[in-house]
Amino acid sequence: MIKNIIFDLGGVIFDYNPKSYIKEFGYDNKTTELLFKEVFWGKEWMELATKPTGTFKEIKNDIKTRIPEYSKQIDELESGNWKSILTIKKNEEQFFKEIKSKGFKVYILSDLSKESYEYDINLSDIFQIADGATYSFEVGSNKPNTNNFTTLLNKYDLIPNESIFIDDNPNNIKTANELGIHGIVFKNLEQCKKELEEIINSNK
Repeated sequence: MIKNIIFDLGGVIFDYNPKSYIKEFGYDNKTTELLFKEVFWGKEWMELATKPTGTFKEIKNDIKTRIPEYSKQIDELESGNWKSILTIKKNEEQFFKEIKSKGFKVYILSDLSKESYEYDINLSDIFQIADGATYSFEVGSNKPNTNNFTTLLNKYDLIPNESIFIDDNPNNIKTANELGIHGIVFKNLEQCKKELEEIINSNK
């Protein structure tokens, strides 16, 4: 029987859209694409999510060292309202609450950095509604590392085959499946609801 629904945040409950933010500065398409890849998907950004403290401001010099020809643009991105790259998806937020209201335990498993988390926690009450959460900045690794999953399971005594994990990244779902957790690759809300219902009904 399914008892626990575990949610990723970025790409599921939140829309992660740094490209729209970058375009606000009026850069050409080549610059926009490069900054999207090298800043908001760059190694420094990924590593920041695994640290208990740290900010975009602190890592920007490392990014500038790696791509010095874009130093001016990196400074501009960091000094602007970059936290707006994550916005709540209202229908998906309501879906999270509906799952909770149906008696399932709901959990969050996310790669949010500590700085982003401290901003995003004020955007939605799902953080308070959730029965528990594990973030990369708490465990020192990003998904799809098994450490993230096993930490959540052990922390809340969750049984894998009683749990469903929803994430937009197939690699993360692969790790969940390998640990015995049912997985749904989130593509859109309608598809997710359908697959969720199918898994719940087949595990009664």
